[in-house]
Amino acid sequence: MNNANTRKGVIDPRSGSIVSNDSFQLVNSNGQLDGLPQHEVLLEGFKLPSEGADYTNAFIRAQAYLRDNYNGGEIKLPPGSILAQAIQLRQNIMISGSSWWMNEIKQAPGTNTNFITLADNESVNNGLRDLSIHGNRVLNTTSDA
Repeated sequence: MNNANTRKGVIDPRSGSIVSNDSFQLVNSNGQLDGLPQHEVLLEGFKLPSEGADYTNAFIRAQAYLRDNYNGGEIKLPPGSILAQAIQLRQNIMISGSSWWMNEIKQAPGTNTNFITLADNESVNNGLRDLSIHGNRVLNTTSDA
């Protein structure tokens, strides 16, 4: 049976093909994740080698890809701790890890801004799941602190 509803994998953003991985279940646009069509992408696929350890632009590209192609979906984090300067969470986007002790998003030192925010007027159907957040407050300051 070669049905997108039953095949396991994630979408490779470069080719649009399904990449096999037993830890993810891909469903078509009739599937639901908190009332949304479920489309999963791996954050790692949106990171350029020239960006070093910073995933800020990878989050921007992954969210744009999901919104432009599917009106939203889920961004799966790689294992371990990743750095980002700031993340603006868009409507219909879920960022998720495997578990809070296996996935961490940490704010890059010296960023000195709010870390995770909601885009203006886009606080519907978005969220974070199964991950921990490290605001790195010791190495950052904001006017809101």
